Amino acid sequence: MNFLLSSAFTWGGAVRVSWVRWASYNSTALVGLAVNTTVFGLVHGAVGSLVGTAAGVGAGAVFTYLVCHLLIFRQGRRIAAAEVEVAA
Repeated sequence: MNFLLSSAFTWGGAVRVSWVRWASYNSTALVGLAVNTTVFGLVHGAVGSLVGTAAGVGAGAVFTYLVCHLLIFRQGRRIAAAEVEVAA
């Protein structure tokens, strides 16, 4: 559901929705969770939970947004023949 909402609202539905994009989006979210957790772990030890949480969430969000904007939902991206449309 998050993938379809992001595709429609954050990136304006300007690119085709496909299984490859869906898998890429979810893989990026998983790596974003790892970024969040790693940054939290590093910052939490130095300055505490509140700042660690904010830094982790911020780093994960920025990472996820940039990967999605620059790679997954970028305009003019050629759709590979292997990609199959997802009915939205």
